[in-house]
Amino acid sequence: MKIGLDLDGVVANSLPRVIEVLDACFERKFAPGDHFDLARYYGVPREEIALVITERAEDMFGRAELVEGAAAGIAALEKNGHEIIYITARRDGWEEEVTCAWLERHGLDSRRLFCVSGGPKAEVVLAEGVDLFVDDFLRNAEQVSAVGVPVLLLDAFYNQAADLPGVTRCMNWDDILRAVATLARVS
Repeated sequence: MKIGLDLDGVVANSLPRVIEVLDACFERKFAPGDHFDLARYYGVPREEIALVITERAEDMFGRAELVEGAAAGIAALEKNGHEIIYITARRDGWEEEVTCAWLERHGLDSRRLFCVSGGPKAEVVLAEGVDLFVDDFLRNAEQVSAVGVPVLLLDAFYNQAADLPGVTRCMNWDDILRAVATLARVS
């Protein structure tokens, strides 16, 4: 199968660094359980959040750790013959450069990176013929499943909602690998 992976929250554990930088910039302490609309939470326009993220991309994204189990999980998927591409809401340009360097530093293929600059990931999923998509953000999961592509939703405090059609919740990378194996047998 061709599997699309979101980066933030699925491969890169960037949220702690993003929150740390935004807390310092806007002098407010974010806590899990707070509303995840960062612009609304910090009380600033979305453009201001985007500007800080772009300006501090190296600090936020370049220093992110891998999500637990991601490296081994990706290696296992590739070993089993699955093709991996990365689809991220990060912006092209500087954020893309930082992301490519991060992927390479962690032994991941940066040549299969698609930055949608905050746009819909479903367009890339369709254009690239993705068979399965893994994300941690509900809106992305809804949009991708709405175009008929199954989604694995990696569990997070900010994506708790009722079950969505075409979306399977996974608690960790072990669950992702089990779900992929099941879907691969069905295909």
